[in-house]
Amino acid sequence: MLDGVRVTGVLHVESSQPGYYRDEHRRQLQELAAEAVLAIRRLLFREEMRRAEVQIDMVGASPAFLDLERQILMAASTNAPVLITGERLH
Repeated sequence: MLDGVRVTGVLHVESSQPGYYRDEHRRQLQELAAEAVLAIRRLLFREEMRRAEVQIDMVGASPAFLDLERQILMAASTNAPVLITGERLH
C-alpha cells in the first residue's frame, strides 16, 4: 500500500510442454513476483518523492525500508527537527 494505492500485478508464464512447471518452478516464480512488487513500490515511491521535490540517496527494497523512506518524506515536508537512529552497516 502506498498512499492508498495498492500495488498489484500479474506475472504470466506458460510453456508449450504440458506439465512442464514443477513446484520448484512455482516457488522461483513466486519469489520473482515478490521482487517485482518491491521494485514497483520503489518506483512509485521515488516518483512521489520527485513530485514533492525531495531528494534522498538511500538504497533498500524491503517493506520496512520503504516505510522508513515514506516517513522521511513526510518529515521532510515539515520544519520539525528529526532524529534518525540505528545501526550503521559500514
